[in-house]
Amino acid sequence: MPSSPGDPAGTAVAGGQAVYDVYRFCTANGRGPSIVRPVSGATGRGTATIYTDRIMSAGQIAVLVASILCFVAVAGLLVALGSLRRQVRTLRGVADDLRRQTVPLVADAQRVVDQAATEMERVGAVLDSTESVHATVDSASKLAYRAFANPVVKVLAVRAGAATGIRRLTAGQEATDRNGTPPPHRNGKA
Repeated sequence: MPSSPGDPAGTAVAGGQAVYDVYRFCTANGRGPSIVRPVSGATGRGTATIYTDRIMSAGQIAVLVASILCFVAVAGLLVALGSLRRQVRTLRGVADDLRRQTVPLVADAQRVVDQAATEMERVGAVLDSTESVHATVDSASKLAYRAFANPVVKVLAVRAGAATGIRRLTAGQEATDRNGTPPPHRNGKA
């Protein structure tokens, strides 16, 4: 391959129009900073110049790195989104199963609560009746106590007195029977 004047490395090749179009695309229609720069002296139709020198500013490198990072981040987000969709689908299935199982359970629980409320009303009525009976028995026992307390105490007192008297009389006869003499009185008189 012939080298062009000023192209000591011999990088000029045929088909220069395609390379020129790439160059023009890379330089943003000839107005922006060059990404690649042609070797000097390589001009003419039928020959192309291989661009050997690459020049990028720090800002362009930062933009390139940021673009690559954004592409990687978007790819990661798409993977995460796919995983999230699968998890949401699974969660939706679990929620449907849970709904199918809990709706009958909630209906049963409601029925049990209604039965419990009915039973509580019955228990309340029984308690009211029990309190009424308790009050009646309590008042009856107080009435009986008032009616019978005084006479019963008197009867018990008479009985106790009679028992003491009978005991003294029988104790006195036994003492006379054994000795032949009457027992002494408690007040000291014979």
